[in-house]
Amino acid sequence: MGGNVLFDAIGDSGLVGKTIYLVLFLASIWVWTIIAYKFLLFRRIGGLAEAFLSQFRRARSGSLLSLNSGRLAPEFNPFFSVYQRGCQELIRRREEKPQGGKLSLDERAKIRAAMDETGRTQASEMEKHLIFLATASAAGPLFGILGTLWGVLIAFRRMGELGAATLDAVAPGISEALLTTVVGLGIAIPALLAYNYFTHRVAKTVDRLDGFVGDFLDAAGEGKASEPEAAEPPAPAEKPPARPRLRPRVMPSAHAAPPPPPAAGDGGTGPK
Repeated sequence: MGGNVLFDAIGDSGLVGKTIYLVLFLASIWVWTIIAYKFLLFRRIGGLAEAFLSQFRRARSGSLLSLNSGRLAPEFNPFFSVYQRGCQELIRRREEKPQGGKLSLDERAKIRAAMDETGRTQASEMEKHLIFLATASAAGPLFGILGTLWGVLIAFRRMGELGAATLDAVAPGISEALLTTVVGLGIAIPALLAYNYFTHRVAKTVDRLDGFVGDFLDAAGEGKASEPEAAEPPAPAEKPPARPRLRPRVMPSAHAAPPPPPAAGDGGTGPK
């Protein structure tokens, strides 16, 4: 008989109580479905992440764009999706830069922005349906309190009808009140625990994706991005050799004194 207490209490409930039980029962089915689905999803994502990152580390020493995507690209793989977007942007930048060379800071920023956008899309996909867990964890106890208040109201009304606070008068209402509280908490507690756990897994996966984006850019750009080299200062111009200074020639003046006559005895012919 003890095993039928739950069903007996539900059967003895009124229309409002049965409606609350139905809502909580349907919410419980959906909550446990989400918990099971998300648990399997994150377990699969964790395994795929380890396999993909292992392949990526080996590909860094060879061709970055030649990862074996057949086994690493199932229906949902956040790491491969971000990697694929990065490869698309990297190929586009290299086509626009046929002369080769390292990626500039602007090119690295554009590739990161594209990969971050894909990462946010993947995070939103991982967070899908978690809002229902948050809602159930908050609304479950409220439905329980609603059932509790309704049950207490029924108990007081029967006490008024019978004019005495007998067990037969208050038992049905109190039973309905306690049962709705238990059912509401039975839904809210696992929903809250699952919501906290899965949001932690999403945040952890997003952090790993962010680190992967940095590793991808380092591998694609061969470390640091190229910066314009500073121009070397021009060498000082050599001074031409100094030309010798010419002494100015002194031209004889027309008023200059005539030279003195030769002295006697110099063998000259003097006037006789």
